[in-house]
Amino acid sequence: MGEIIKVQEYIRPLIAWRNDGTGYYPDGRFVGSCFFIDEQGTAITCSHIIESLRNNEELFTFDLESKEILKVSIDYQHEKDDFAIIKIPVKTSKHFTLRHDRVVLGLNVMSYGYLNGGVNNKEIKVDYRVMKGHVSRVDTNNQLHRSTEVIETSFPSLSGFSGSPIFCEHTLDLVGMLFGNVESSIEVFSFKDFSEDGKEIIKESVNRIVELGLAHTTDAIVNYLKEYKSKL
Repeated sequence: MGEIIKVQEYIRPLIAWRNDGTGYYPDGRFVGSCFFIDEQGTAITCSHIIESLRNNEELFTFDLESKEILKVSIDYQHEKDDFAIIKIPVKTSKHFTLRHDRVVLGLNVMSYGYLNGGVNNKEIKVDYRVMKGHVSRVDTNNQLHRSTEVIETSFPSLSGFSGSPIFCEHTLDLVGMLFGNVESSIEVFSFKDFSEDGKEIIKESVNRIVELGLAHTTDAIVNYLKEYKSKL
């Protein structure tokens, strides 16, 4: 429990506020999560969060304890993959370190992320969830998703979890960053009927959809950071 309380300080919710030229509207909206990767306020998140910003909307975050609202600057968006680097104007010692050894199947992992908590008295509320499971798949030759290398988790990425970290349960070493889900299915019922001559005439089945979390690996994240630095 102590580790979960500690990791809360590494992660921030992201809010979109609309500016009409004279000021920001009070009806902002929750759009996702991000987390710190260094002491200078550098954080990473998903590019699709930035792509979702509407006309005149700008990205902000706030501290859940102090309620301090801070404008976020967008330093880098990958041209095709779902990865972005943002800057939050704070100094912090609370940040993740990248896990450098290869992620293995079955590794026990957790994720902590924020969800939309609605608006109460014109104040944006965020909720949170902790998800726990294991790495169910590693794809180092990914061709289907917006990433160079992905892992799948046995738990889904909940709505709002985009940009949330996946980390080792006890060490808090970063394992990846959630950016979406992939679907699989389980057949829960199957029925077949045959004609008198043995030919199949009816086949029905009921399947349950299972969603698995999809995340950039730390190797992918390191490569994105190198690519960003090479363009400075």
